[in-house]
Amino acid sequence: APLIEATKVFRHEPERMVALAGEGAPVVSEYAASELSGHLRIPLHSARQLLGDAIEVAHRLPRLWQLMVDGKTEAWRVRAVAKETRRLSMQAASWVDAQITHGAQRRKPNNAAPQLVDEAIKKFDAELFATQEQRRLDGRGVWVDHDKTQGITRQVSMNLVAPAVAGPAVA
Repeated sequence: APLIEATKVFRHEPERMVALAGEGAPVVSEYAASELSGHLRIPLHSARQLLGDAIEVAHRLPRLWQLMVDGKTEAWRVRAVAKETRRLSMQAASWVDAQITHGAQRRKPNNAAPQLVDEAIKKFDAELFATQEQRRLDGRGVWVDHDKTQGITRQVSMNLVAPAVAGPAVA
């Protein structure tokens, strides 16, 4: 009887599947990052990020993946794009992938990604765009930081002028 009780306490739960990349990408075992961490001798959070970036690029940014495989861009640049696109819908990520890999694109992928992701959000995700715009507008103001130990004063200004609102003129 004591052995039966002990096995109930140490019962193994089935492994869960987790999403480490964006919408439409395959899920992986919750232990995958842990195993990668051990093999590469890197921290678990770094392994999780590396695995998520690889899945993101291979499954949601296939054109960019091919550029990297062909040696036409560096892996670190591709990973920078993956970090930006992870929150996008599949359609928006596919659009960013096409824009970044287009022959006329003269910027490096990691430099082009932030602007293209913003455009994709505006084009494909009106709700997220509205949330970001509200956050941007809420950030208006001026902050002054005086560091007494070094005698330095730093002033930071953000969006001091409210955007013009179209409407009837007020007399």
